[in-house]
Amino acid sequence: CDASLLQVPLRPALQTLGMASPRDELLAIAGHGLALPACSMTESDPHMLGVARTTLIATCIMMMCLAALVFFWSSTHRGDGQEPPRPQAFEDSLTGAARGRRHAFRWANVAVLFCNLNYCIVFPSGAQGMPHVLGSFTAAGLWVGLYAVGALFALPVFMLAGVRQTKSALVLHGVSVFVGNGLMLAAMHSGLVWPIFLGRGICGMEAGIKYFADNLNSYLTSPGKERLRAMFSTRMATATGNAAGFFVPPFLQWLVLNAMPHGYINTIIPISSLRSEALCAAFMLVYAVAFLLGVLALFESPEPLEEGKEGKGGAEARQATAGRQGEDHQQAVWRAASLFSATIFTNFTRIFITFAWKSGSLFVLSHSYCIATVASIVICIVELGLLLCRNVLDALSKHTSDIAVLQRTLEMIGLVAVALMFRIGSATPASLSLYLVTSFVFYAANTCQSGVMQTISTDAAIAEHSYLNKKMLNVYCFIAHVTTWLLAPAATSALMQVSLHQNTLAALLVALTVIQVLITFTHVRPKTG
Repeated sequence: CDASLLQVPLRPALQTLGMASPRDELLAIAGHGLALPACSMTESDPHMLGVARTTLIATCIMMMCLAALVFFWSSTHRGDGQEPPRPQAFEDSLTGAARGRRHAFRWANVAVLFCNLNYCIVFPSGAQGMPHVLGSFTAAGLWVGLYAVGALFALPVFMLAGVRQTKSALVLHGVSVFVGNGLMLAAMHSGLVWPIFLGRGICGMEAGIKYFADNLNSYLTSPGKERLRAMFSTRMATATGNAAGFFVPPFLQWLVLNAMPHGYINTIIPISSLRSEALCAAFMLVYAVAFLLGVLALFESPEPLEEGKEGKGGAEARQATAGRQGEDHQQAVWRAASLFSATIFTNFTRIFITFAWKSGSLFVLSHSYCIATVASIVICIVELGLLLCRNVLDALSKHTSDIAVLQRTLEMIGLVAVALMFRIGSATPASLSLYLVTSFVFYAANTCQSGVMQTISTDAAIAEHSYLNKKMLNVYCFIAHVTTWLLAPAATSALMQVSLHQNTLAALLVALTVIQVLITFTHVRPKTG
């Protein structure tokens, strides 16, 4: 141990960070190798803050105008003016089975929303407070990504439950949220660090509900645009949860600062760098209790599906398979395997890009542009813009006979936007404005592709094949999804540890986007006739 470290006056630095307890000092000494940021984590640069506010408002106004034009065009081009036919699973809403399935869809989407909220809610503290507690950006990124480990452990349980035991899946989701966040909150109160990692992993066990929701979409909707819209609805819940995950932490801090005595919070959570995360854990505890009580008291279990039943979508898929008598079966298997592989890989890259941008943007906005107090709000606004873009895409999909056209258009928009994210020179108000606008466009273009490749692969699935059926496709996509939850924040944090620069993040995003486009270009081709 270098003796010079023992002579460093830690008290002024600790007072600057709001640390005063002995345990705070011990943790600060453990992480003393982490250089303190030049920008304040409690105050934002007023000029940069004004630029960010103006840019985001202008971008949102432009997106709202575009959405209004698309919806106006959609309403005036309905053809015969009739609403699109509803899926067979929901046509007779008076039957008990149909009501139960509609009920399951609603509860599953609520669970998906809060699942994503629980994952994203720790991102602000992972980029601002936790590095001081854990000693490095990399350790904080690993703590954020531990959520994925619990998700992988819980996947077999959700696979056994499937769509036939909806209530059990929802209860497991609620119990995981309660136990994981309760353990983290208790650890923060006692000043221990290692149970925070364990609690984060237990929280991840709730994420199997995403696999469950995808199963509902795959087996209870018809192929094509109907299934695409069903998947978009689940992705809407995902985007809402992601947006709320970046809004809740600053809102809770504002609420506590204005509604509760400061000394009370300081007594409960002695380590100042953990107080923001403690508020988030308490919020998720309240949700877990409310959700469990609601499921146990109000949830109506749907009638069990017949073995192998896939709703109207499965029937049509089997008819399509039977109609391909002239097609070689081995060729169909190779085609399905190729589409499955492309879907899994692009699912990985797309979601990796999503969370790499979120994690990296928190570092860039907090440490390069000095707007740490509103960095998470910026991410939240971008997510809310994504909700608008998804509605626009849903409106366009009703008038597009080939969803591959949507995929190709979104890819080209994303490529142009990500190329403009590089910064030339030092951080200025102009570079901040350009970064926010291009991030808004790139993030929306990348994330709105969610569900397109999976829909195409689901339609090509072979029901009788052990590894190329729709259920296994959902398993593969879920594993790819949760793997990015672990790798994206950890890898991005490690890169920021090496080079805390906007161009480092942009280079990572460009490389992943180019690879993703090359894969989809060889597998998704617009119809030619």
